[in-house]
Amino acid sequence: MQTATTVTTDERQEAVALRYLKVLGAIVVVVTLVIVGVNLAAFAVMIRPENATIVQLTDGWGRLYKPILYDWAKPQVAAFGPSYTRDAFDPEEIEKLIGMSFFNFAVSGGAPYENRRFAQSASANANLKAIILSLDSFVPGAGKPKVSYGFDESILDVTADGAPTPFVKLHRAAAIALSGAAVGNNLQFLLVLGRIADGASKEEVLSSYQRRDNSRIADALVAARARVFPAVPPAAAAPALSLPGEVAASGLPEFDRAVDAYCDRSVDVYAYLTPFSLANCRMPLTVRLKAFAYLRTRQRSCRARFHFYDFQYPNAVTTEGMTHAVSSSLYYRPDGHPRPTIGDLMAPAMFAKPFPPATPAAVTSDFGEDLLADAHPLAWWAPRLARCDGRW
Repeated sequence: MQTATTVTTDERQEAVALRYLKVLGAIVVVVTLVIVGVNLAAFAVMIRPENATIVQLTDGWGRLYKPILYDWAKPQVAAFGPSYTRDAFDPEEIEKLIGMSFFNFAVSGGAPYENRRFAQSASANANLKAIILSLDSFVPGAGKPKVSYGFDESILDVTADGAPTPFVKLHRAAAIALSGAAVGNNLQFLLVLGRIADGASKEEVLSSYQRRDNSRIADALVAARARVFPAVPPAAAAPALSLPGEVAASGLPEFDRAVDAYCDRSVDVYAYLTPFSLANCRMPLTVRLKAFAYLRTRQRSCRARFHFYDFQYPNAVTTEGMTHAVSSSLYYRPDGHPRPTIGDLMAPAMFAKPFPPATPAAVTSDFGEDLLADAHPLAWWAPRLARCDGRW
């Protein structure tokens, strides 16, 4: 006698649901493995030295990748700051000029806290000989966020108080292999790499190399010329400058903490002020003088060797297009950011190396100064800052 087995509707539905779940699970596993494989393959291409410029000048995901790539590169020199620092320093070109390996650690919108934390994380590199800090980017701004999207302290080498970050390798592996930011970064990176493989130059594909059309800012150039090169120079004398004594960087707390990370290291710390377009002297004089006095004070108790370069005054670079027509800017992007052509001038100035061939004499004779090494910094500063108000 045969016994019939009755399958209920609920049991059939459960079997179908289980089958769908298995298929869905298998799809998720396959997709995850594909994403991990693609991300790891892209990372392997990223760490190749010949791709340093593409990776470090590409906008978007620097907060995720730069702390990790930096530890792979172990450079001799690193620069920290926001996007106008990132756009200024092409690592490939800077290495040729200064004869040392270089890493551009700057990120879009880099806030004071982020810049400090990146500098802290980078300090463990035994190969490091010098760091470059954009002093402008350490000035706190009202309403400015402490960090931006993508910043992740778990992938930095040290915590905010300087202790080793727990499970940092695990966090980095997950970020490289699985994060959505990694997918977006890799897509952008591979697209740029593909265009270069097809014959495009880095100047054509990287936004850092975009050139401003000066005809689009004709009114701004006229206004800047009237301010910096007035038809009738101001009659009043420029205010006398005086340096404060020993001061703390109370107005730049994150800069102070960044310096702390290197005080006991035998490295060169280069603080600089950005040569902004249209001779924009945006850094207040009081902050410049206090920053100088602070670094001079710290030098007495630190092994690190401090330098302070001020490029932010009217000179042949920042007044481009004012004294004679320049249709396509050599030095600035459409958004006013410095192009790498400016970094190619700042780096030789800071590291006492020859300027690139064909650099105009007007630039080589007056572009920055190591004010901490100058016996008479006020004698250098006073006439140049007076130019901001048209006093030449």
